[in-house]
Amino acid sequence: MDLFECKINYLAQLENGSIARKNEVYCVDAMSFTEAEARLQGELEQYIPEYTVVAMKRSNINDFTIDQSKEKFFKCKISYISNDPDSGKEKKIREYILVQANDFDDATSKIDTRMEGTISDFEIDSISKTPIVDIIQKND
Repeated sequence: MDLFECKINYLAQLENGSIARKNEVYCVDAMSFTEAEARLQGELEQYIPEYTVVAMKRSNINDFTIDQSKEKFFKCKISYISNDPDSGKEKKIREYILVQANDFDDATSKIDTRMEGTISDFEIDSISKTPIVDIIQKND
């Protein structure tokens, strides 16, 4: 799975009637930058007719946990020890998981639940709130 972070900006009408420039970040599951931009366009064209893609980058997020009832996305860095099959030595593995949650405690709880039953012990190194507003998955 390859995830791309795509930043767009567009003009939006606010509740008071004024026009403001908005920036949003979307996380897109795609195989290439071209596919990510095409999938982003396919998803957004019905909601935002005119926008500009201002930045795209390959994300270091390894996986994600979605809960549509939550509004915010948190990037959780976890680490665990794994044995290297070739050398037999222990190796520290780091992974980034994007979690949709209400707050830091909710994100921690979701990571704990997700990692339940894993063979190795894990540690949550950090949790940070992200500007991501939605994930566009391949199987939507």
